[in-house]
Amino acid sequence: MKQVKIKKGLTKLDVFEIYENLLKAIKVFSGKKILYAINRNINYLKPIIKAMQQVTIIPKSDEFMKYEKELTEGYEKLATQPDGTIKKISDPTGERLDINYYSLEAQELRNTLEKKYRKAIEDRKKDLKEFDEFLNDEFSEQLNLFYIPEGWIDENIKGVDYELIGAIIKPITEEIEKRLNDIMNEISSL
Repeated sequence: MKQVKIKKGLTKLDVFEIYENLLKAIKVFSGKKILYAINRNINYLKPIIKAMQQVTIIPKSDEFMKYEKELTEGYEKLATQPDGTIKKISDPTGERLDINYYSLEAQELRNTLEKKYRKAIEDRKKDLKEFDEFLNDEFSEQLNLFYIPEGWIDENIKGVDYELIGAIIKPITEEIEKRLNDIMNEISSL
């Protein structure tokens, strides 16, 4: 199986995205050959991702956790009804408190806690900034990903699946992206 060697131009975030797209692809595609190629790439990237994930775990300081706890308790107090129940609503992201986070009471709560925990909040922002810089640093290793020949791609899959293939392969080589565009053009001309 032909390998695509990538040395320059990828960030650590790009490598995470390639891995995530491969995990999505395994659920979408069928066919022994393409699943084999996808699995080879997932297994190749897994130890790299695991090593990078060790850096991505940014522990919260005790003081920052106290800030979050007091903020949550304050918000719950604002959402508490006269009968003692906490009013919640459901939305596409899950369940949340039914309060106006921009109300005067909520703003005063945040301002008070932000003053009290100013150092913990600044330290957390600094940690997150460093993490963002880590993700956007160039990935220094050479990747040897397995090339997925277009003949292995089932002709009957939906257009959205081609977008997923593009998301997997785009960071790898411009040549493959061009081939996928040709395939998309062929599909749209049918």
